[in-house]
Amino acid sequence: MCFVFISHSSHDDATVTVFSDRLLHNSVENWVDHIHNDQSANLYKEIQEKLNSCASGLLILSNESAKSDAVTGEWLHILALGKLLYIAKIEHIEEHDMPWRLRPIPWIDLSSDQEHSFNELIDAIRGRRKLDPNGEQVYVHRRFTSSGAIDPRLLINIFGRNEDLDTIRSLLDRGRPTFVTGIGGIGKSRLAYEIALSIADVNGVIWHVCSDVSSPNDILKLLRDHFGLPQETPTENVIDRLRSQTQLIVIDNAESVQKRDLRSAYANLANLLSQAGAQILLTSREKWGQLARASEYTPQDLSLEPALEVCRAMCELEDVTLTDEQMQELATKAYLHPGFIDFAVSLTKNRGFDRTIKQLDTLQGRKVEDALHEMILQSVEQMKTSDSAYGSMAVETFRRLNVCRGGFTFQAAEALTIDRSSNILPQNDDDLDEALGLLQQWKFVRLDHERKRYNIGSLVTAAIGEDDAVYDLHYKYYKSLAIDRTRIDDFHGLDPDIENLTAAFERKLEQGCIRDAFFLCQNCTRLFFNRVRFGEWQDWLARVKPMIETDGDDELNAHLMEALGDSHAHTHLGNRTENLKHAISYYEKALEYFTVQECSPKCAALLHNLGLAYQNLFESEKHVHYLHDADRMETTYLSEIGFTEESSRFSEWLTTV
Repeated sequence: MCFVFISHSSHDDATVTVFSDRLLHNSVENWVDHIHNDQSANLYKEIQEKLNSCASGLLILSNESAKSDAVTGEWLHILALGKLLYIAKIEHIEEHDMPWRLRPIPWIDLSSDQEHSFNELIDAIRGRRKLDPNGEQVYVHRRFTSSGAIDPRLLINIFGRNEDLDTIRSLLDRGRPTFVTGIGGIGKSRLAYEIALSIADVNGVIWHVCSDVSSPNDILKLLRDHFGLPQETPTENVIDRLRSQTQLIVIDNAESVQKRDLRSAYANLANLLSQAGAQILLTSREKWGQLARASEYTPQDLSLEPALEVCRAMCELEDVTLTDEQMQELATKAYLHPGFIDFAVSLTKNRGFDRTIKQLDTLQGRKVEDALHEMILQSVEQMKTSDSAYGSMAVETFRRLNVCRGGFTFQAAEALTIDRSSNILPQNDDDLDEALGLLQQWKFVRLDHERKRYNIGSLVTAAIGEDDAVYDLHYKYYKSLAIDRTRIDDFHGLDPDIENLTAAFERKLEQGCIRDAFFLCQNCTRLFFNRVRFGEWQDWLARVKPMIETDGDDELNAHLMEALGDSHAHTHLGNRTENLKHAISYYEKALEYFTVQECSPKCAALLHNLGLAYQNLFESEKHVHYLHDADRMETTYLSEIGFTEESSRFSEWLTTV
């Protein structure tokens, strides 16, 4: 009996149940998830098993199944395994909705004369005839040749990577070898596998995984197997076959090739294969210098939604049951990093959710440390030894730059790293350029050319650690930056460094440096106001308030009261009237201190602000006594600054009210 896996949308369950019965009646054994699945088993694993063991696949093509990611994953897997794929179209599908990957494959149309067409389908499955009377095959698939089994993690559905895939395909179309680069676990191999399944205009795929003992000859052996040639076939004859049949050759895990002469040999072969018409795709943590003309692309970091889908898929693969809230927490604690999410799900299976979350919080524990070493720290060691002149300098520079949050500019890097008293830190801009270049080469640091900012992934920062001795330098640089940008009203230019300013503020709180924390907040006042960040403004002040009150510094407390008055007077959050009343209360407390100290300029400023607060309160509630208070404050203000004969601007208002 033939064993057929039937792929379909749950929307078409009723129709598929009838088809399944008819096939079985005609001695065509089949498997359908909603009919034959073992209720006690993991459905994801059972589907995987049936896809691997079936003789062929039957896709029930409808408008629903054409747009289903799960169905697409099933029939792509069947094609990738080199199995027959039969297609039964059960309803009209618009041309633009037809999956492009299915266009070359003839199908049976069951939407009209179903009886005759279904009998024809059964005959084709049982090998009695081909679907197309002109002799075309009922399936099209590409031959996929590899030296071993494909990692099952490469077979799960891919999420949130459409832009990455489109870019990689366009780079391959240029006819040059293309590197997909990035830190370990970011999903380079998964992207390459998806390209292998979906790229147009290639006849087959050769998948070679590099290791510390692999060689370019392994690729030639795979090519001979792929074309059915004897292993003694000369290299030039193997390459000639590529000229008539376009193939995609994937060189995976290329960073494992460390010896320069071996990389050169790989590069020479890659160039030969590319010149013969093959498309060459390499995955690596760094681009090889030996393939200088190759294109290069680094995948984007995942956002929360696709990271959640990765977590969900890994839970199904590992048979781990988590709630949606737990999966979101796990994905977030794993820094939205695909490889670390995979590791975290595996750890959850063995150690439970709560214990796993604790280990992700601390990044401690043998298994966590081993995972970080595999994904990141191993590359740090390789980078350190790859460049004798700048490797160690790059690592020390990196630890200093890790104190930054939300990226940094070259000017910030200068302030934090250049140290002429140290032999292992940059001595000048040229040294810093070299160190940053090496960090970019290994994908630890990314340069946003448009914004002229460098960025470091959060998992990389957590794994490498940061040099806390640089915290004071970081604080001084960003406090000075806030002062300078505020002086010229460049709040747009300061906005990208809000995270750095916040980090500097938080660290000063942790160090117990209350004055430093408070006056950084004061230096950011106009930034908060201009960028409509009232919540952060009030939060910073609320954080320092109990510490300043405990400290007992009356002057600092008076400055705090003034700042709280400003934040409540200007905020757009909450009830306007209540905010103004709070502002007045804070201003009056500050005024008590500065009046006693006979600080006329400060008193004048506070009286002016009090007057404005009372005026705004009058406009809000229309109680005339607020206008009287505003007039009193304005008159006192004018007296304080020496204009005793000037009348308050509120006096005329009072006469009309």
